Amino acid sequence: MRFANLQEQVFVDTRAYAANMVGLGESSATITTESTNYEIQVLNQTATTFTLRATGKNNQVKDVGCVTLNIDQLGTKTPRDCWEN
Repeated sequence: MRFANLQEQVFVDTRAYAANMVGLGESSATITTESTNYEIQVLNQTATTFTLRATGKNNQVKDVGCVTLNIDQLGTKTPRDCWEN
């Protein structure tokens, strides 16, 4: 969610979404979370759209139906059952 919010701030400032995590202030195009349970990257980016994907690593891969989480510029979260309300 933090990176989706950062994407919105980048859009307000530049009128386009960031193409990768570097554009969101990170040191590389793909980052690993502090817990090391997810790797996050920007997918399908255009000036007016983006998808952020978090891919499970380590123990998180045991959560079979929720290994990959996505959120887009509309706030659509998939798979829905894997996101906390």
